[in-house]
Amino acid sequence: MPKPQDPAREPSPRPKDGGTRTEATQGGIPKPTYRSVLLLGSDHTDLGEVTIEAITPNLAIGISCGRFPKGYAHIDPNEDAVFAATDDTTTVLVVADGHHGFDAAREIILTIADTTPSVINTDADGIVRHLTAAAIEAVSHTIPNLDPPRNTSRAALTICVIRGSTLATSTIGDTACLIATKRRVQRIGTTSPFLSPDTDPGTVHIDIVELPAKSIVFVATDGVTDFAKPLDRTMRSAAQQEPHSSIDMLMAASFAGGAGDNIAIATARPSP
Repeated sequence: MPKPQDPAREPSPRPKDGGTRTEATQGGIPKPTYRSVLLLGSDHTDLGEVTIEAITPNLAIGISCGRFPKGYAHIDPNEDAVFAATDDTTTVLVVADGHHGFDAAREIILTIADTTPSVINTDADGIVRHLTAAAIEAVSHTIPNLDPPRNTSRAALTICVIRGSTLATSTIGDTACLIATKRRVQRIGTTSPFLSPDTDPGTVHIDIVELPAKSIVFVATDGVTDFAKPLDRTMRSAAQQEPHSSIDMLMAASFAGGAGDNIAIATARPSP
């Protein structure tokens, strides 16, 4: 069972436009309600702790420092971050995995959280392009000005946008977008060099796919894909759960696999 979050710890910062809000059109008809949440690795540094937040019954995110200490050189204990947002028409899922420090991942997630409300009404692939460009710009303006070794911070990043039965996604680095049903798991995109100040937004590939019926979408850092073994069977089992429970299952499977890495997951079940 997940451990309760330490009440003495400061809560994760929320996006400037986070929470719940309802606007009205000129005709008095309510617009969709925008909701968002993020979790930062810097707030979750205790081994064995799991934090999961459900935004709606069909949308949740989770984060953990992992079960065991990292088995590789690192700067910060938890360098992952995760964000999700929805306005009931469009859903955005994002994970970032920092390398050489949490700085790049933190900058990416906070920038995407601030940018999403202003672009969520554009085309699905347009949202991915806007958020990717904003993340690269933020890293290029911030990271080179940090003191060593943090000025070498890089990040893996996966962005998924779901609208109806269409999914648009991009991956930079080794994070992942996975579509699962009880019969099949599909990983969208391939690994690539990490996001850095030198990343060219024009070279980022965007995949657009139609979602199978009764599918669930996951974006995850490599703490899941490296440790939740066998991954295919685990994902198919998770696909039969509601998002909150599916994250709990993937965290438990990663822990059982010896998770010596941070874990961040966002998951959504598209409306039928």
